[in-house]
Amino acid sequence: MDALCSMFTHALRSKVLIGVPLADFGRKCNLYYADDLLVLSLGGLEDLRIIKLMLYIFEGMTGLAMNFSKTCLYASGRDSLPDPVAANTLSCARGILPVTYLGIPISGRRPRRQDWEVIITKISRRLASWKVRFLSLGGRLTLVNSVLSAIPTYWMPLFKVLCWVIKKINRIRRDFLWSGTDIDHPKCRLVGWKTLCRPREFGGWGILDLQCFNQALLGKWWWKFMSDASWGAANVILFNYGIQRWNMFPRLSGRVSFF
Repeated sequence: MDALCSMFTHALRSKVLIGVPLADFGRKCNLYYADDLLVLSLGGLEDLRIIKLMLYIFEGMTGLAMNFSKTCLYASGRDSLPDPVAANTLSCARGILPVTYLGIPISGRRPRRQDWEVIITKISRRLASWKVRFLSLGGRLTLVNSVLSAIPTYWMPLFKVLCWVIKKINRIRRDFLWSGTDIDHPKCRLVGWKTLCRPREFGGWGILDLQCFNQALLGKWWWKFMSDASWGAANVILFNYGIQRWNMFPRLSGRVSFF
């Protein structure tokens, strides 16, 4: 992957590829981390032809081939559906956002109710596969902490979880803890939920507080924004919205992206 990334970078510096302008910080044609590579393009046909040619060259060098029959082209911005000529150039199908990638919905909008319902349904289905009548209260507590609390955390570093979603998930976790899978007939709850979410050293059971955890994960992005001057995304944010790196409560216009 490093070799392919170097090929794209060299093509951009040689002005073979146009790439995408990133404010006043030059142009970019690829982003990569580990085995994942994101190729950026404005969608020009000449750019797409060169990208496809470079992939074929990489295949000849390494034997790693891209399966275009399993590839889908997506577009963002005003046109939600990619140009058919562009798709034909890459010999791939056209797709429309949103799309789910590695369990995360990719779109230019906030997650809608039906997106969050997927998480809630996934948690509810997990309950049906457990033989809870053989589990003690301690066993159910372990499942709440290690499974039910872990399912929504995959979204939390990227999206602010809505209050109604947290309430529904908390209700499922709470009823399962006290009643098992028979959540339609909950038993008496002996301790308040907020108390159970406290750390053990403060009298709780160490159950994950989803709202606080969500805020902490989102706050890590702000910390990275303030502390890492080399972070490319921070430079784009500074340019687009004209804010200072040290200002934690900037006044943003209505055109700001929800991300």
